[in-house]
Amino acid sequence: MLPVYLNPGYVSIYGSGSLNSIFSPNKNTEIFFGIIEQTSNSPLGVNTGDSVMYNVNDAIELIYGDNIFYILPQTKILLIEIPPVS
Repeated sequence: MLPVYLNPGYVSIYGSGSLNSIFSPNKNTEIFFGIIEQTSNSPLGVNTGDSVMYNVNDAIELIYGDNIFYILPQTKILLIEIPPVS
């Protein structure tokens, strides 16, 4: 866990890859998938553990330990992925 408190309206995201293997055929895309690691008073309905899609150019990249985290305004989340049904 990233040891920070986020300002209202921001999320921290970690990991990469879609739960449903969604990807862009454009190899030069800046669209990423990640897991919400931390959120602050989410007005958009995102929760810790949700898989979301975002443009990495809208995020601030941080490294903590050996992990990369992205800090992103919640309004820049493009979609919340529906988990696959098993």
